[in-house]
Amino acid sequence: SPTSGWEQAKEALPKVGVWTSFDASPRGPIGRASIEFGEKMQKEDGRKGTSEAARHVAWQVLLTLKYDAKTAKQIGDIHERYSDDPEDTARDLYNNIVGRRIGREIRDKFDDPWGNKEAAKEVRRKIEEALENDEVVRSKDDPRLGR
Repeated sequence: SPTSGWEQAKEALPKVGVWTSFDASPRGPIGRASIEFGEKMQKEDGRKGTSEAARHVAWQVLLTLKYDAKTAKQIGDIHERYSDDPEDTARDLYNNIVGRRIGREIRDKFDDPWGNKEAAKEVRRKIEEALENDEVVRSKDDPRLGR
């Protein structure tokens, strides 16, 4: 579930800032946008696991754009630290890396990507491309996870 890990992580999240923590949470603007994007991609793609993969990629892209890749990684790692499902954690961490890579590419292309409509189009295009090219991990038993 999108909220798993957040309740236990509350004491660690202030380390990255109170507003940043809210932004990233399922109730915050970046968290909500990521969840909605994942659901939309699931409807369009139809393959099992697309929602989860797209949500994590979008979440990390948006956090990287608004803050930076280091902050996005800290938040993603804190969230996964409290997971009780190691396979789910491995999949999410993999997809988080994909998201930060895309976020860095967009930051390199646009001077001020946050709130930039062209950058927003590029975000969607790059995430859709990553989904189409199977750059993301949809399944817990994906061989890229080394299991």
